[in-house]
Amino acid sequence: MRYKVLLLLILTFVFTWFGIHRQFIAYADDSLSMEITPNKILFDIENMKPGDWAPRTVEVTNNGANSFDYSVVLKNKGSEKLFNQLDIHVNSGNKVFYEGKLHEFKQLTFQDLSPSDQQEVTFTVRFPEHLGNNYQALNTTFSLVFIAEGEGNSTDEQHIVGKVNSDNNGNNDGGTLPNTATNIFLYVTLGFIFIAIGGFLYLIIRMMKRMNVSSKL
Repeated sequence: MRYKVLLLLILTFVFTWFGIHRQFIAYADDSLSMEITPNKILFDIENMKPGDWAPRTVEVTNNGANSFDYSVVLKNKGSEKLFNQLDIHVNSGNKVFYEGKLHEFKQLTFQDLSPSDQQEVTFTVRFPEHLGNNYQALNTTFSLVFIAEGEGNSTDEQHIVGKVNSDNNGNNDGGTLPNTATNIFLYVTLGFIFIAIGGFLYLIIRMMKRMNVSSKL
């Protein structure tokens, strides 16, 4: 009889855990899910010279169940000398969101992307014509961080890389940045669940051993 009760408790715990696990996966996958294309490298420009420019387009897709706002943050990861001189132009369709120095680009916000909708955002990097030989043989790397914000303070974050060099060797100061996605809350919660399962099974085993000892006596 005791073994049946223990077996029932174990089965109840396992089915409960699988239910929680599926809810968390559904929450992570369906509630807020942003996809950006390309998803690793946006700019990889070699031998850029004064007067050159390079447009690149990012496609942002809402793969989740709810609408979200998203923002774009730019972070320098390489040479400040070249980074501080480059210009960037950002537009979506006919609307211009930013035009100015790369290092002065802080954050742009795009509002209300509905489920299954897409938005194209074009980033154009320019090498100013007036720059002289002091800006040759330099390179820099920067990261464009796309951050979707949904209900309940949920977020989804994607990184893509921009690499620019003004020499013939194609060397890079910064290297390739990792493509990360943040579902930290999900991972931490699942970790605690696994720990709880381990502790629960340990207690069950100890109880069963004690019951075996008692039955022998």
